[in-house]
Amino acid sequence: MVNVVSAGRFKGKRIKADCEGVFIPFGREHLDITPEIVDHIRMMSMTQNRSFLSGFLRGFFSKWLGSTAWLSAIQSAQGKSQFRIRIAYRDGTASVCVIDDCVLDQLAVTFDLI
Repeated sequence: MVNVVSAGRFKGKRIKADCEGVFIPFGREHLDITPEIVDHIRMMSMTQNRSFLSGFLRGFFSKWLGSTAWLSAIQSAQGKSQFRIRIAYRDGTASVCVIDDCVLDQLAVTFDLI
């Protein structure tokens, strides 16, 4: 599962990103992940997953149409990155999260990493 807290504080909760920032929703309330409550964020690992279905469908239709580009279409399956990060809060607790590139980009903007 992606965009979820996998261990530590808030385990099992989803992580969402919008144009204003990253947050953990709790029903009607939510916790904004901001520099005021976060001590630091550490990247633990990154994995690249390829979507087999995307490449297969493109390859299938290319071959059906008679094009020889079907081999490259299969190989060009969309890559989806997942990042495992550790968010250390100022109160001494931490969360380990699995996020995608959209949430990571918003965290980079929020914490002035870019």
